[in-house]
Amino acid sequence: FKRDARLSGADNPAITQQTVYAEDGIGSTVLGQYGNRRSGDSAAPPGETDSTEVIWLPTATGPMPVAAQINGRLYAIDADHLNTPRRLTNAQGQVVWQWLITGFGEANPTTGATGYAQSGESGLRSYGEAVRFDLRYPGQVWDEETGLSYNLHRYYDRESGRYIQADPIGLGGGWNRFGYVGADPLNAVDPDGLHPLLMGMANVATRIYSMAQGALYRYAPALTEFIAGASGVNGAVVSPMSPLVAQIPTTVSRMTPVAQGIAHGMESGAYCSRASLGLSSSETSVILSSAQEAYKGSTVVGHALSKHAGRNPETWGSMTGSMKTWNNQGVSHLNDVIRAPGSFAEQVNGNGLVFLEKRLPDGRGVRLNMDGSFKGFLD
Repeated sequence: FKRDARLSGADNPAITQQTVYAEDGIGSTVLGQYGNRRSGDSAAPPGETDSTEVIWLPTATGPMPVAAQINGRLYAIDADHLNTPRRLTNAQGQVVWQWLITGFGEANPTTGATGYAQSGESGLRSYGEAVRFDLRYPGQVWDEETGLSYNLHRYYDRESGRYIQADPIGLGGGWNRFGYVGADPLNAVDPDGLHPLLMGMANVATRIYSMAQGALYRYAPALTEFIAGASGVNGAVVSPMSPLVAQIPTTVSRMTPVAQGIAHGMESGAYCSRASLGLSSSETSVILSSAQEAYKGSTVVGHALSKHAGRNPETWGSMTGSMKTWNNQGVSHLNDVIRAPGSFAEQVNGNGLVFLEKRLPDGRGVRLNMDGSFKGFLD
């Protein structure tokens, strides 16, 4: 470990290699250097080592893993209500990897190499290829060399159900600086290793989960078809369906057919857009924090309200008090728009710039930048 308590290297006597970790500019581990590996049954092209690529679907509850290419083979991913991967299925419909639900993720995944019992058929087991898949709880990647899960800002120990480093944001993430999601791993996640996000208990979160899962189930047959086609099972040939997918070179990624399928689902409306499901707690936090940054003696939102209230007091009311009170008045209007029925939608202004906007029947509106930060009011 280094002075800032971040992992810099690991030696595992059971594995004849040393692992070295590098970081990017914000302190995130971006590389674990491994020895050259190629499993005996790898389907990757000759000369290539083992590799894993994952396709993620943006949802209101966060990124959902839906497909993976592992060592040249394609698999469908079944995720739970937290977007935690629980099962991988190959193109033949065989389960090849499964991670059972436990209190804090302490169970080891099982693979198709050990066989799965068949429902209603005593004594019969199905077998698939052995698969190594390292995704765990949202934001976590299993690190075989340390026996820990990398969680962006720190490492998680599944045996104790705690982080091995203190929360870098102090008590902002909770009273227990080493605890994981407030000891509620069945209803909350911590994708950044900073603070828990409630996922499954609130009515809104439950509704979002149901809609996201419904979208996945509706699209699962098409996803399976693309995986089978890309694997050569049915001989299907798929062409790019959007400029974004067309930018993925086939020489770089064998996930292209799966990406094409997901792009088609998005374009055809098979998936509900994130905006139509409302804002998550983390998205709301981004809006409010960016709106209350200091600006010209007040805050961004306070200054924005002063301009609009001056031009249209019949819509926004009159400003009261000193500049120090403008922030609270601006936040009050901002919360009215955020919490009202309806959703933010993309809009292009006269200069060709794209923003997220939402308007109320009384004439008040809010504009966001595409990164979700507060831009200003609309009237």
